[in-house]
Amino acid sequence: MSGDMSIGALIAANILSSRALAPIRQVVTAWSQLQEVRSAFQRIDEIMDSPIEAGRGEIGPIPPLKGDIEFENVTFSFAPDLPPVIEDISVSIESGTIVGVIGPSGSGKSTLLKVLAGILRPDEGTAKVDGRLSALLELGAGFHPELTGRENVYLNGAILGFTSRDIRRRFDDIVGFAELDRFIDEPVRNYSSGMYVRLGFSVAIHVEPEILLVDEVLAVGDHSFQKRCLDRFAQLKSEGRTIVLVSHDLDMVGWLCEQTAWIQQGTLQAVGPSPEVIDRFLDGGTADSPPASETHRRFGGLGPDDLVRSVDLVDTNGHP
Repeated sequence: MSGDMSIGALIAANILSSRALAPIRQVVTAWSQLQEVRSAFQRIDEIMDSPIEAGRGEIGPIPPLKGDIEFENVTFSFAPDLPPVIEDISVSIESGTIVGVIGPSGSGKSTLLKVLAGILRPDEGTAKVDGRLSALLELGAGFHPELTGRENVYLNGAILGFTSRDIRRRFDDIVGFAELDRFIDEPVRNYSSGMYVRLGFSVAIHVEPEILLVDEVLAVGDHSFQKRCLDRFAQLKSEGRTIVLVSHDLDMVGWLCEQTAWIQQGTLQAVGPSPEVIDRFLDGGTADSPPASETHRRFGGLGPDDLVRSVDLVDTNGHP
């Protein structure tokens, strides 16, 4: 093969190489999904084998739910012969707090939320939640593609312990927030990714959870929907509800979350006030790294009324 290639040959080579690598990517994806399926079936077996709950007459007074979260030395891996996805994580989250979880892709953020939601069971340690929990973890999670949006709303409500009467009372608010009045009786297999997210988020917030878990799926929504989500987050916080938000949008995390946890390669690097943790993450430091210097611009996020009027690109010396 000569070293010279025409533009056409280069494009053709790129297309053919993509086709050749596609089956390999599919095998890798299938293997990852197989590990999650195996963990899910193990969790189902554990739930089915758990003791029957006490009869109604044996239940004492139920204390009010608060929304606290407690992680204590939590470690999880998809198989005994695989390295841990998250390792020895301990963190406490008080009720009424919005906490961000940041870190590079593949660091274990989504797995952490799945352990918290009870979808995955930790190999070591304990994960405790005090309150009704609602989660929006994956695009389309909990939706049956052959059912309509209306039927999926009732299905999700039933899974979360609500009666049909409860869902009917909330139904108009759910559909109105999602802005899916025209499509609510269409099968969700015909929904776009944005429509999936709007309906899933609307269901999650209208079941009145003490704890709400949200993964990166909000990035799929348009600007108008994201603004309404942020407004609703503020309302939930004012009601004393706990929110855990996984996101790569550091600006949103810095503005919305009082506290942030940084996970790197499955371990907790830092947890604390969002500006400080985000600064350390951007600097590539660790939990023991000193705070950013006075000359380093601290990352505090933008408020809803802030406006960026101009942007200048400069080098490390401050020159254009």
